[in-house]
Amino acid sequence: TITMVLSRVWICFALCAMSIGTHARPFASANPGFKVVLTNLGMEYAREVEIPVLQKELASLTVPDISGKAHTPIGSIDYGLSGIHATSVDLGSSGVEAQPDGIQITLSGASIGLGAKWKYREHSFPHISDHGSADITASSIGLNLVIAIGLNAQQELSISVPTCSGGVGSLKVKFHGGASWLYNLFSSTIASSVKKSLNSELCKAIVSALETDGNKVLASIPTTVQLDSYADINFAFLQAPVTTTAYLMTDHVGSFVPAADNTSLPPFPAGPIPQPANTTRMFYVFLNEYLVNSAGWAYAKAGALTFLITPADVPSDFPVKLNTASLGALVPGLKKVCANCSMQLNLTAIADPVNMTLSGRGADVVVTFLLQSYVVLPNSTLFHAFDLSVGVHGAAAIALQSRNGSEYIAANITFLNVQLAVAGTAIGPVAIKPLQATMNLLCKTLIVPGLNKHIEKGFPLPTIAGLSFVNPQLVFGQGYLRIDTNISYTP
Repeated sequence: TITMVLSRVWICFALCAMSIGTHARPFASANPGFKVVLTNLGMEYAREVEIPVLQKELASLTVPDISGKAHTPIGSIDYGLSGIHATSVDLGSSGVEAQPDGIQITLSGASIGLGAKWKYREHSFPHISDHGSADITASSIGLNLVIAIGLNAQQELSISVPTCSGGVGSLKVKFHGGASWLYNLFSSTIASSVKKSLNSELCKAIVSALETDGNKVLASIPTTVQLDSYADINFAFLQAPVTTTAYLMTDHVGSFVPAADNTSLPPFPAGPIPQPANTTRMFYVFLNEYLVNSAGWAYAKAGALTFLITPADVPSDFPVKLNTASLGALVPGLKKVCANCSMQLNLTAIADPVNMTLSGRGADVVVTFLLQSYVVLPNSTLFHAFDLSVGVHGAAAIALQSRNGSEYIAANITFLNVQLAVAGTAIGPVAIKPLQATMNLLCKTLIVPGLNKHIEKGFPLPTIAGLSFVNPQLVFGQGYLRIDTNISYTP
């Protein structure tokens, strides 16, 4: 009974310390797109939050009936305990911290009070029996566990317990009802027998509960965050979590993937990001520029980055109209196709359209499209006139936002310039220089605002429900963005 209660304590502590976990799977890329560091400060905060919740839960705990055999001064008896319930729980002093071989969890000075109904029957004739109630108190409970985190045969995150020591220091039983005045004379004999049995089985039971129930919980956590009908984010582990004397660190794939094919990964690798050098905050999140660049690849592969621009989309005060009469002044070959026909532009992202560069100065981004221009002929057929490679250059402002109980990373692009190159023509030479000013204005007024409409929504970071960031700071580094933050958790 007491073993069951203590097992609940260790499962809650262990899973709380590993609340950022997901499934694990090996991938070819050696570098993570997403890295999370939970420091000892964060683990200690998690322990402080979990203790009152756990103590409240255990106070209303009921456990299954138990039975056994015992040798007493009145002879050998069969006994049974039923209606067992917690009457008091004091978890004493506890601690949790990372070590090179795992996460160490300690408990000292804990005590548990239980109430129950008892009955017994003597083995030998005349088979005397009796019944009543009992109070059971276990105190001076101390335990020391080390929980190792690895990968199982199915390449899923798993926990094991290589170290477990401790036990119950004192156990007392007081009988009520029946001939309890007699049984209480030798209750210490029964208590000593129960305590000895309990201490011999305690670590076995806790380890079994952790490795069974804990791994079931870890196995149920999803590997991806679903964003929309086009894309998910793959946050699966690249390798088993790493623990040091200061933190628990996890390396994740950290890649946008097409929703219809979320097992595929971008054709380009993630660059390196550093190991944590500072542990003065509770929580650190590293986002590789690979994560952002994979978003462009995933949405392009899903067909979400294709835009049609017609004359109705062009602002009335735009200096150039979307027809051959107006654009023909810049591209003379258009007038040879039709003197005054409307046009349309198909804007399609290339296979790897986004190239974001993160550095100590901030974020720069280039989004590359293929612009296909068409003349709408009088018979309503389309004439494919020319193609341009359009590289939209901008400075990206990145922000952290809290929305609907989740933390989001969002961005906004400020247009800088556009680089053009002819990718194909059916109307003879197309000069880039006359088109430059018009395309600059088109990108500034239509294309970049269209991109911002989507990226300002941002994407959610994978945190547990009820967790929020406290005083977060964004730190830009070479090839990565780091979030330094404390955390707050409301169960």
